[in-house]
Amino acid sequence: MYRLSNKIFKLLIKHKEINSLHTSLWVKRQKNKIKKLDSVNAVFWARLLPTFSLLPLLQIYHERKIPIIVNVNDPLENDLFAKEIILKSIPIVQSWTFPSSKLAKEFSEKYLIDFNKCFVIPHAMKEQKTLYQNSFKKEKLNFLYTGTFYKGAFTETLIKQLNDFSSTELYKEVQFTFVLSQYNSDSLELLKRTLPDVRILTNRSREEVLKMIMDADCMLVVDAKEHVNLLKGKLAEAISFGVPVFSVSYKGSVMDEVVTKYGGFSSYQDSENQILVDLQHAVVNLKNANWNAVFLKKRINIMDYFSEKNILDLTEQVLKLTTSSL
Repeated sequence: MYRLSNKIFKLLIKHKEINSLHTSLWVKRQKNKIKKLDSVNAVFWARLLPTFSLLPLLQIYHERKIPIIVNVNDPLENDLFAKEIILKSIPIVQSWTFPSSKLAKEFSEKYLIDFNKCFVIPHAMKEQKTLYQNSFKKEKLNFLYTGTFYKGAFTETLIKQLNDFSSTELYKEVQFTFVLSQYNSDSLELLKRTLPDVRILTNRSREEVLKMIMDADCMLVVDAKEHVNLLKGKLAEAISFGVPVFSVSYKGSVMDEVVTKYGGFSSYQDSENQILVDLQHAVVNLKNANWNAVFLKKRINIMDYFSEKNILDLTEQVLKLTTSSL
């Protein structure tokens, strides 16, 4: 019934920004909710993606001027509807925020946005009371991956080297655990073939996942090539617990720079056999008391950068600049 209604909607209403009945209904509902707010002192934030989350604010703005901040966290959509919405929003959005300066630069250059309106605010993570201390006394290290299984990130190179690592003596000292929120049967079979004895968990609550991160010895975070300018939320989550990170990315990526400064292990998809070598290096170091002592000191600066206090300070600065520019 919805498919039929949506088809009729598309045929009858030629809209440059709204490309489905669902979007149209959602925008109308949000617009009505915003109108009921006492917005005298309110600043309105929209998050991309999806791009249509901007539409209610754009429509309200033409009725009354409101301060708008747009937070861009994800890869940009390339469809015409998304581009149309972004271009329409540029003249009226006072501030744009990004999790990394590289994404801010890429976005501002692509859409010719004044870079002075672009600000970097990393992902906000709750301050944790229990932090990682050391792993060198453990018999088996728990390497933990959480979230979506991105096929584009788990390249043939990465899969092969993970499988090669499973044939080494050091693999006996590691337990790989994958807690997946989005996946398919093929990805589950691939993981089982690649890593013998891998633990795969699904349908876990956020509270359960956070508890597993707290107990992990090392977080495995993997980047796709098209995400090199992004800051993954899963990386920020691991940092909030002070857990060592083994990242698989590309040289010069945002993840590479953050993990290196944090004191973790940064390996590259496009370097032959480096992931295999670095994994073995990581296991040896995680079981080393001296490495742990150095890591516990080195991680502090990056943890402070991701702290709730720093995020709040950065957010307040953007709010002041946004309201003063309206």
